[in-house]
Amino acid sequence: MTGAGPLVSVIIPFFQQDDYLLEAVESSANQTYENLEIVVVDDCSPGRSAGEILSVCRVPRLKVLRHEENLGPSAARNTAVAHSSGEFILPLDADDKISLEYLATTVAAFQDDPELGAVYTSAQLFGDEDNIWHPQTSVSYLLCNGSPNTFLYRRELFDALGGYKPYLRLGENTDFWLRAQLSGWRFLHIDRPLYFYRKHRGGITSTESCFGDRARILVREHRELVANRLEEILLEQTQRYCEQIAAYDALREQYMQLHAEVTERWDQLNHYYEHHLQATPARKGGLLGALTSLFKMRQATNK
Repeated sequence: MTGAGPLVSVIIPFFQQDDYLLEAVESSANQTYENLEIVVVDDCSPGRSAGEILSVCRVPRLKVLRHEENLGPSAARNTAVAHSSGEFILPLDADDKISLEYLATTVAAFQDDPELGAVYTSAQLFGDEDNIWHPQTSVSYLLCNGSPNTFLYRRELFDALGGYKPYLRLGENTDFWLRAQLSGWRFLHIDRPLYFYRKHRGGITSTESCFGDRARILVREHRELVANRLEEILLEQTQRYCEQIAAYDALREQYMQLHAEVTERWDQLNHYYEHHLQATPARKGGLLGALTSLFKMRQATNK
């Protein structure tokens, strides 16, 4: 894991993601970009510790630290950065992954534009969802939609902002990028899904209250900003709702088409069944028996 180019520190906070941590670390270790280190901070996770999970992982330049008490994801990221040496920082959640070319692609972008503060890519959603996310970094978008956790950014950016706010346990990542945006740092989006964002029931963002709770936190932390950008925020929310309605309408149309096809198939099957009832005595076995049972079930359901 040595090579040309600036050192990148991949920082991974860990708390109750036992099934996914090894994948996150291996996706980082297997990068085509070689000059990197990986720092995992176990935020006093119950059950198997990060050290136990990664004991089978033979990765050079891997540090595994552990908090004596649970301090939250912000504090875990801050601890990881404090124990890292990279010129660039890549925060990665323990249940997510990055493609083999993620670092090579994003580091190259900094070489082309030395004034950049951070580089991010589109995200491939996987697990419970299968979709491509093209995040943005405008203030209104961040306030309404949040941001992916995986950006490659300069250590100077982290130092200038004073890191993540340790008292925030939700919305801390969006708060970080809002402060960076308001401080004048420039971001670059690479429109390739090189970041793999896992959607699963155990994830924080999968809870029903997550978006409302995050919105309240961001309003509290950036009350003046929200007031000054209220019109932009409302327009952003309106656009988001219109997109969701359009997606719902498309799904409903697909459902209606499928329902029509199933109904047509059922009517054909029913016609076939009645024809054979008239032509031959009903038998218990074989295809006709199965059709008889199916037809009786359908009749009972209709009643």
